[in-house]
Amino acid sequence: MNAKKAMQQRLPYKMGNSGDLLKHGVLAEYVRWRHQSDSPVRFIDLFGGEPDEEMTDEFKERVLGLPEESALRCAQTKAQHGVYLGSGLVARNAGARQVLTNDCHPDRRERLKNAGLDLLPKGFPNCDTENLGWDAYRLLDDIVHELHTDDLVLVDPFSEFLKDDAEKVMPRLACAVTEKQAAVLLFALNLNPDNEVGRRFDDLLAEHLPGAWRITCPPHPDLRKYYAEVVLVSPLTMGPPCATAWLLRKRLQRFAEKLQHVLFPLAVRTVEAPGRHVSSLQRNGRVQALHRLFDLFEGNDAAAEVRRLKLEDEES
Repeated sequence: MNAKKAMQQRLPYKMGNSGDLLKHGVLAEYVRWRHQSDSPVRFIDLFGGEPDEEMTDEFKERVLGLPEESALRCAQTKAQHGVYLGSGLVARNAGARQVLTNDCHPDRRERLKNAGLDLLPKGFPNCDTENLGWDAYRLLDDIVHELHTDDLVLVDPFSEFLKDDAEKVMPRLACAVTEKQAAVLLFALNLNPDNEVGRRFDDLLAEHLPGAWRITCPPHPDLRKYYAEVVLVSPLTMGPPCATAWLLRKRLQRFAEKLQHVLFPLAVRTVEAPGRHVSSLQRNGRVQALHRLFDLFEGNDAAAEVRRLKLEDEES
């Protein structure tokens, strides 16, 4: 299924689901970190979707259960009123200097615009959106050579991405990072990381985006059978280890640990021992894969450095 057909469909999941929390949490932490580093990003959302949506009570409880100081909790400014904000508004509230958004459905484009977000031609006036049908992948081809070092591109396609589109799209994302020094945030639904399609995704990451930082969340009921995959790649993640990268990684790790408790509250219990509290995982039913949950950046080139930093943290 091409991007245009997928985006013309009704959005398949309620906003504020577990995948959204993971994706938008990483997005908000990265954008806020860049803002605090005096290098705010221009955020480019190729699959804009809806600007916001009313949440279910369960989703509202999750968002409000995040630490108040977390970037995502701060960016979700309407959570108290039961409204979940989409990627463009999350990025804007987290400190993006400009948000450029896109959707091939005209009604959604109008709602994004009415929410105060700029459509893609505002930042790329030479982009032929009408002739390209506002198709996300064709637009990515059109703008990739005009990206800059302060750009963050979100690619947030539907579940068919790994099966149908990954082999064509991953080289374009590599071009954005290696040639234009932009950052890319990829969100994908992975049916089975261990089947042929899942293993091919691993190979594509290793080939085109070595050094990418990756977080995998096992299936949660609100995404049915899919693993949620978030991949963050930028010149920083692909470069040699440095204090700046370490700080960002630690922020993401802290968020991931908090989100684990929000998404899987029954999977974590506290065992009291003399003089200390020890967290352990119940391994039954749907949480069998929890030992992999938010295992930050294990794999690709950063793994050894991450393990070393973890050991240093434990020793200190």
